[in-house]
Amino acid sequence: METKPSAEAKHVPHGLKRFFCPRANAASGLRLAACGLLARRRPLPDKPQMPAAYLLPALLGLALLSCNLPAALAEQDAPAAEQPASPPEPPTAAVHLAPDERSESDAKALAMRFAQQLRQLQAGEESFAGFWLPANTAQPRGLVILLPSDGEHADWPDTIAPLRQRLPDAGWHTLSLTLPDPPAFESERPATPAKEDSPPEDEPTAASEGEPPEEQPPAETTEAGYLPEKTAPPQNEDTPVERDTAEKQPRQERKSRRERIDERITAALDFAREQNVKRLVLLGHGTGAYWAARYLGSTDTEAVDYLLVISPKQPVDADEEVSIAALGLPTADIYYKDDDIARQAARERRNESQRLDHANYGQIALSQLSADPDAARERLQRRVRGWLDKQLDAGSNKLEAQFP
Repeated sequence: METKPSAEAKHVPHGLKRFFCPRANAASGLRLAACGLLARRRPLPDKPQMPAAYLLPALLGLALLSCNLPAALAEQDAPAAEQPASPPEPPTAAVHLAPDERSESDAKALAMRFAQQLRQLQAGEESFAGFWLPANTAQPRGLVILLPSDGEHADWPDTIAPLRQRLPDAGWHTLSLTLPDPPAFESERPATPAKEDSPPEDEPTAASEGEPPEEQPPAETTEAGYLPEKTAPPQNEDTPVERDTAEKQPRQERKSRRERIDERITAALDFAREQNVKRLVLLGHGTGAYWAARYLGSTDTEAVDYLLVISPKQPVDADEEVSIAALGLPTADIYYKDDDIARQAARERRNESQRLDHANYGQIALSQLSADPDAARERLQRRVRGWLDKQLDAGSNKLEAQFP
């Protein structure tokens, strides 16, 4: 008897009928179970295995390597253990080198600005920078050598720069010198090696104070009974000298600043002779005035015709007093009357010139114009220029009187 499909089965697609049919579901379940049993009964393929003939030699080789490895490591460490430990080298002490002088650094900076004016002069064993400006005329009157004060360079804006740059318009060559630094600008660090921070061997350290000294084991000796340090081979002749022995050797001392400045002034005078100048003027500002007067008083030179000093003062490393009035040269003593100390020192110099009957000594008192520095520089160079013109006129009058 045929069964008719239900109304629900008519609307089910053909591919999904077996999921809604109880008979189809039972048959499919039996088929899946049978496939699973067959899959479990199917034998797995055998894994490849190493033959026993190859396995035994490999195991024996590993056993031999594991037995010989400690002995090989011991043989490598044996030479290092047999060599005696060399004593540690003493730490090298730090040597502090004195830096370059401030004046030399300033001279290098000026050389970059005024490369065409730079003249490298030789003073003894050292060279220094001088800055040269020729006269702006066909017939130069002479050369003015300028010496700056301590802490000033060869183009100091308050005094040296306006003079060396404006005097060429009045017919004068100018040469501004670089002077060595005073002791105040030199480094306070010693040039000798610095002391180590570690305490000496004889002094006990802070950690060992108050504790009994530990017993040290006896030092190992050789078969002959000597310590290793005593059996060390002697040094060869090519071995360098030890540091402490080299430091004990006498070192060449540096020349004093006085000698260095004298050599630089002498080099400037030699340069002036090469230029075939008619007249030579030595001008110093501050401590530069002291060094100019001291040089003229200690050397037998007749090359300098005039001396100009501006606010003269004694440097900190002066070894003697200098009398400007006792030189006998035509001298212009320029000072600023606003300063009480400078005014008192100028009065003493004038009194000394009167006692010595120095007729060619004169003073010029100026006022400090701090509110207008440009006007102060202009006034200074005009006073210096006017004094030089006066000396030239006086010299020409003397020649006319001698040779009418």
